[in-house]
Amino acid sequence: MTGAPDGNDRAYQPLIDQFAYFNVPGWWDDTCGGEIDVTVEMEDGTLLSTRSGVTAPGDEGTRDASRGGWVVTAPPKYAPDMYHVVTIKDRVFEAFQDFDPTLKGPTEFWRDIYPILSRAVNYGWVSAEAGGVTPENRNLAHGPKQAGNLLSQANLDKFKDPSDASKAVRTQIYKIMRKADPGDTGKEFPTLRDTLPPPPPESAQPPATASRSARGNKMPKLWGTAGKPLQNQQLGNDFPNQYLSLTANDLMHMSDWAEGNFEVASTPDGGPPPPVPLADIPIADQPLAMDCAAVEPTIGGGFHPGIEFPYLICYREKFEGPFRVKADITPGSVAAFMSSPWQGDYWSCNTAWWPVQRPDIVFKYHGSESPRTYCEWFRGFDQDGNPLSSTDGYNQMVYAWPKLGIVLPLRDETGAVVTENGSIVFEEFERDPSLNTNPVTGQTVVCDDDMH
Repeated sequence: MTGAPDGNDRAYQPLIDQFAYFNVPGWWDDTCGGEIDVTVEMEDGTLLSTRSGVTAPGDEGTRDASRGGWVVTAPPKYAPDMYHVVTIKDRVFEAFQDFDPTLKGPTEFWRDIYPILSRAVNYGWVSAEAGGVTPENRNLAHGPKQAGNLLSQANLDKFKDPSDASKAVRTQIYKIMRKADPGDTGKEFPTLRDTLPPPPPESAQPPATASRSARGNKMPKLWGTAGKPLQNQQLGNDFPNQYLSLTANDLMHMSDWAEGNFEVASTPDGGPPPPVPLADIPIADQPLAMDCAAVEPTIGGGFHPGIEFPYLICYREKFEGPFRVKADITPGSVAAFMSSPWQGDYWSCNTAWWPVQRPDIVFKYHGSESPRTYCEWFRGFDQDGNPLSSTDGYNQMVYAWPKLGIVLPLRDETGAVVTENGSIVFEEFERDPSLNTNPVTGQTVVCDDDMH
């Protein structure tokens, strides 16, 4: 192909051109999305419908965006028990802050703060940086024996203490949390939307330039919506949000927590309260609970372009209300911003993008007294004996994706989840052994020891 999207007359290679997002003509193994509605006839003849104008069985009615559902299909989630530090649920409530139930009262530690801390610790089982196995992050990360293990009992005791005795520790954690770039808004708690262009497709304007330099020393240490800093440096771009930031809502809670303005729900064992069964939630609140449950395991950034949903989730203008896609959005238009095929994005995003969806590395646990063993998640050999990622990782991902391992909590002989120093132990399971041995030479995969 010739004629690149930027107008330059040069060869355009969709598999490697970073403006293409692997949008390859002819591929059908793609993400997709569209509306879903239901009409139910009760035994007494009463009709309940998510559509308007349904008065008799068989009536088609018209779509009611405030009541109807929307289904988005997405690539596999290879660490299903882990949540990303910023989810689609978080992005929805950042766009609709007036609907966020957690902002209607005081900050609560287990509900508003603990999830951020625990998700960061879980990254220590799927990310080299968070696990502390890279030299520059050793003894500074979230592994169970790392200084950044936020779930150790000593740390939790301080984090749950609202008194001034623990304020220095809480403040230190808060100060290293990354805020979104505010652009020209001057907001204390900016949102990602503040530096995005007008809603697509009406505008094709690029993102605003950065009002301050990217802050790689902040947390989370994950890439953001504007892409990797090295990529932007090579292109001469100075876009904001090259690193992922917490949402404005989460930062408000973190600020309250740092100042000691928070509550701690009391439980018999001093730990987090158990989840409330759906049946015990008031009926009027159950739809919101189900909406939240459906989108909490998702990725809310960086949107480059994303996994389940692109950066459109940041635009309140595109939605009828929280979790309700606007009436004039056509089926497929949301997924049109995603990578096609999804395997291309999964292959290229192998470092610091979405480790709980697509692990960077995985561990084998040998007990608290022995070092963990770790390997690259996308490792092994293809059907021709080539090491994965060595020649054509794009096509190799198409071959390997159903054979790759799933990261799950490790359980003991009683079925209980194994923990170390407050951290859940995660291991790789269900990996196809055919990936481990070179079918031509017999060479096998070798993993490394984590000495900490």
